[in-house]
Amino acid sequence: RQESAFQRRSLFPDSAVMKDRVREVLLQPKPRASNYYWDEGISQYLVRSPWFENVALGAVALNTVWLAIEADLTDEAQHTRAAVIVDSLFALFFTVEWSIRFAAYRA
Repeated sequence: RQESAFQRRSLFPDSAVMKDRVREVLLQPKPRASNYYWDEGISQYLVRSPWFENVALGAVALNTVWLAIEADLTDEAQHTRAAVIVDSLFALFFTVEWSIRFAAYRA
């Protein structure tokens, strides 16, 4: 019979099955970057510490403010020596931060 090929299925899935699937997904542990860090070493110690995260976040905030100030006060033709120094210091800080974070990860 051809009818067996087209079995009737509900348009909406069973609510109990859906709830079970949602619970499974929600109860799974969330992946964290710290799960992939070395167990020993100075870089993993630095990256796991709350002050490192706060300093990095503060640097991002300061850099955002600095970029806004720099955009308002200087035009394209005039790039002062102080602006170049501050930009270089931010670039150096973020390069060191990235390097420390990279060194904290296991291969």
